[in-house]
Amino acid sequence: MCMLALATAGAEASAKPEGVYGSVEEAAFEAFVSWEGSLAGVLVPDGDSEEGDVFRPPPPEKMYKPYPRQKYDWFSEMFRIGISTGLLIPLLAREAGYDFGWWSRLTLHRELDLLGLKLFRTMAELSAELGQSTSMPSDQSWHIVSTLYFFRLRAVADFLPDQPGDLYIFGGVGLGFERARGHQIGPSGYAKIHELNVSPLLEGGAGVSLAISRAFMLDCRASVTWPVTSGNIILYLNIELGAVFLFF
Repeated sequence: MCMLALATAGAEASAKPEGVYGSVEEAAFEAFVSWEGSLAGVLVPDGDSEEGDVFRPPPPEKMYKPYPRQKYDWFSEMFRIGISTGLLIPLLAREAGYDFGWWSRLTLHRELDLLGLKLFRTMAELSAELGQSTSMPSDQSWHIVSTLYFFRLRAVADFLPDQPGDLYIFGGVGLGFERARGHQIGPSGYAKIHELNVSPLLEGGAGVSLAISRAFMLDCRASVTWPVTSGNIILYLNIELGAVFLFF
């Protein structure tokens, strides 16, 4: 009986490791089957292949879709502010000539494309301008310093609607004030001159803008202004170089 019990215990002891190994082997097999089943939703064997080693790509809904790149619009600004300076050249004087002078301008510029044409886009400008010119030194009988204050409204047509820069023409109307101060030599000696002249303005010109960045542009323009009721100067020529700041 004692020998039989020992034999039975030894058999149970030798059978126990086999049971543990079997359980581990069975668990590994189930895990492999589960992993293979999860791949079936992504890599599906091609039915036309005899070996089954060619797989179809995953369906579109499971593919990675990159984030779309944002497209910037160069002309999405709400408005622009421009500052410029340059030459003031009085032309075709009726009585007394003036020498070259200086000119400066502050502009508020707003895109206002009311026409919706593909050839060009339209914009509007409102500007306040200041300039000064003196009488020619060749005329010794008098000396006047003429200071000009112009306020103008322009309609602008840009012929590069799809480009960062501008190539444009413009026309405008406005109101000009001239403050003339100086003296004139007469029979009785020096006579002081102090006048304030007012005239409506008509303007036309062209310009080009070069985009340096999305918020900054260089601007160059030339324009001719006719002071309608001026008693002396018939035309003013302005040549300006400036900077334009874009606000989005």
